[in-house]
Amino acid sequence: METSFFDSVPFGIMGLAIVGSSWCLSGLVMGNAPKRNIPYSAVQRLGGIMSLVLGIAIMIVTGMYPHGSAGAMTLTILLYFFTGVISNIMCDIMSIAMQQGPNGIIWGITQSGTVGSFLTGILFFGVKATPVRILGITLLLAAVICFGMSKEKKEPVKTAAYKPLMFRGHVLDWKILSLLCFILVAVQQSITTIPSYYESCRQITPIFRSIVLTSGGLVGTVSWAWLRKLPNPLAIPKAILWKKWLWVYVLVMQFFGLLFAYTLFYPGMDILAKAGLGGMSYPTMVGSCIIAFTLSSIFILREKAKPLQIFAVLVCIFGLCCLCQQA
Repeated sequence: METSFFDSVPFGIMGLAIVGSSWCLSGLVMGNAPKRNIPYSAVQRLGGIMSLVLGIAIMIVTGMYPHGSAGAMTLTILLYFFTGVISNIMCDIMSIAMQQGPNGIIWGITQSGTVGSFLTGILFFGVKATPVRILGITLLLAAVICFGMSKEKKEPVKTAAYKPLMFRGHVLDWKILSLLCFILVAVQQSITTIPSYYESCRQITPIFRSIVLTSGGLVGTVSWAWLRKLPNPLAIPKAILWKKWLWVYVLVMQFFGLLFAYTLFYPGMDILAKAGLGGMSYPTMVGSCIIAFTLSSIFILREKAKPLQIFAVLVCIFGLCCLCQQA
């Protein structure tokens, strides 16, 4: 039986590449929101509320309610909810780190956690660790490191929105925070891909999966604010709420987040997992993000391209080609 293009591996790879490219928006917001005295957690909270309301409304209007076995529903809900919790906590930690140290290097260390989903696929779900794919993940990690190192070191930027992360009375510096983000990303990306390996879980609609993920993210954001003893963790200060840039950040991120989640992200992961390529999902997205971030820096932000940046992009492209080999 002939397979539709929208159910094919090329579509899955292309879709995840587009999703990954859109991630550079999150990196820009994490680095720039605090400079406007807007806590990234406020962007998360407002965006989570908006995404949850819109997701439920779309599900009701379209009638795309979840269906599947009790086991599949339970596994999907637990994993995606937990993913949302730790993902939003990681983003806040990364934002704190970026106010202390060099953004590019911090971003590079954090995104290296993509190796987690690759190893999970190999160890538990039969993804073949071919020499070409090993070369691909190695090149991708090398590109991430080169990308981070290519950024000029800047003095830490600590604004009114900055509050350091403490452990037993000691302030954690950006190096420790970056390592923590690396671990959280590895865990988050690994468990996000797990439901896509099971046919019964793939039957659950992307809209419902996105709603569960968003719910977990909202709970994670609020719980993290409460644990850090931030003021009014359930509310967004009125002074922040009326800032134009808060709504710009939220609307742009949620538009692409919702659109791509329903049409590309979950369908793309399902397609690759079904084809035995589930471990390639996040590396594909991270690699695409590297390329998009570099190109946007050159052509939109008008930053001068450095030789190491160009080298990182070329290495990344070659690594992605290796990862996407089906045999």
